[in-house]
Amino acid sequence: MTQTLIFLLLLSIEPTSSGKCFDLLDEFEKEKGSFSTDSFDLVGHSTEGGTVTVYRQQKKSWLVIDILLYGEMGKINTTYWVDKNLTFMLVRRSEFSYDKGIAEKEIKVSESTTYLCYTPNETLGYDSNRKELNTSQTNELKKTTDRFFQEETK
Repeated sequence: MTQTLIFLLLLSIEPTSSGKCFDLLDEFEKEKGSFSTDSFDLVGHSTEGGTVTVYRQQKKSWLVIDILLYGEMGKINTTYWVDKNLTFMLVRRSEFSYDKGIAEKEIKVSESTTYLCYTPNETLGYDSNRKELNTSQTNELKKTTDRFFQEETK
């Protein structure tokens, strides 16, 4: 009887907030083709330009805002999953650095991806392997992604 109760309790435990966040990302990746999009050019925000693409689907309670900036020595791609009030739910930030200028031949590209998962009580950061970041790394990433969103969506 005790084992049955423990088993039932384990089944009723909700997934962690990070699980919900990554479920949101996985859901979007699977259904991306069914979303409507609006794209806007970003002029004057970087040396090589950029775009903002908004993905929306009528039956979803959230939007995806994808910001891509190009530069001579790399690019930044930050994607925000937001509710209808533009409250962050999940952020994925990928930075690509080139060892030479983009016009050069045989450039090497290094990539770094991080995530922020927003819940009502806390914000958790994760690396590209979805391993949790420490508090100071998370706070720094949060400041960077918040500022980036404000600057690029003016």
